[in-house]
Formats: sequence, structure tokens, C-alpha cells
Amino acid sequence: VSYALLRTGASYADDFAPPSPLATTPWSQSFYCSSLVDYAYRSALEKENVFTNEPFPLMFEPRAFWEEYYECQGLKIPEGYGSNPTTLLHSDRVDVQPIDLSMLEEKEEVHEMF
Repeated sequence: VSYALLRTGASYADDFAPPSPLATTPWSQSFYCSSLVDYAYRSALEKENVFTNEPFPLMFEPRAFWEEYYECQGLKIPEGYGSNPTTLLHSDRVDVQPIDLSMLEEKEEVHEMF
């Protein structure tokens, strides 16, 4: 958790690139949602691959959407490895537990004066 908390205020990596190893402070790195989770667990467990056995190749589907997305930024679709929320969710190393949402329902507060 400390890895993630130290990066509070870091910018969102809308290019989905990995965090820069050249960053001088933790919050000057950029992360996308699942990459922050992935790197936080990597740091805590001191392992390169936490959620999969092998590095996970980046996938950009539907391709036409992502080509246009990156073209608007003046970039090409990146190649390499990373993470995505679906990979983390479906990892056999993640135990998803149901949440009782009824506890979030608004309850009427009763205040007694005396």
C-alpha cells in the first residue's frame, strides 16, 4: 500500500506507458489504473510477475480505435508488456470476494437529545 500511497497525485498515463525509471520522485511517475496496482504488488513482493507467470503483452483492441487514439497524441501504439484490469481480475492469483452492498445503503440517523 505504501508504494501506491507515495504516488498520490501522480499523473494518469494516458499513453499507457510504464512508469519512467528516470523519474526523480514517486509522484512524478505516471501510471494507468492497473499499472499502479501491478507495480505496487511488484514492489511489495519483490517479483517481476505477480499476476501472471510470464510478462503480459499489451493488447489494443479494437485496433482501429487505438490507432486513432494514439494518432491524436502524435504517437504510435506501444509494443511490449504491461497490465490491464481484466488480466488482474482473472488472474488465478486473485481471490475475488463479494461485497455486501447493503451496508452502503443510507440509514436514517436517530439523534436523542437527552
